[in-house]
Amino acid sequence: MFSALTPLRAGVPRVPRILAGSLGLVLSLLAAACDPPQSVSQTDPKDRPKATSVAQPTAPPQATKLPAGVVELTDANFASEVLESKTLVLGDFWAPWCGPCRILNPTIQELAREYSGRVKVCKLNIDTSPKTAQGYQITSIPRVWLFRDGKPVKKIAGLNPKGNYTRILDHELKS
Repeated sequence: MFSALTPLRAGVPRVPRILAGSLGLVLSLLAAACDPPQSVSQTDPKDRPKATSVAQPTAPPQATKLPAGVVELTDANFASEVLESKTLVLGDFWAPWCGPCRILNPTIQELAREYSGRVKVCKLNIDTSPKTAQGYQITSIPRVWLFRDGKPVKKIAGLNPKGNYTRILDHELKS
């Protein structure tokens, strides 16, 4: 029986086929990364086209105004809006730079409309309210938590379809 390091010939180790193919791919990627781009012109710098403008740094996307029915949470109002609430609270921990959070936003807005009067729907921007996010150990977003009587009863991580949220909300409203 041959092992991965049993020589086939003197001084040549045997490498499994799957590793040999992967190794070839890795080596070709490394070689491509180390080689200068082929499209760079080797002409005199004064003959190259001039840049027309300098790219300006862009500011991160600003938080949009929340629609009716969605409460904006901050470090200052978290206790009064969530912990002291007599109704079920859905809290969305998010940030404006987070792509999955932006994808989830319309779902959160729909849930706020559909469960109006039965569930308080809130959003907490973790960038502008880091104290609360750190206190609840929010290490990845989007993160949706359900609170009942000031205590977390359900934690939903990542981007989920609307049906998951409605199923969970309906279950929590029945109990």
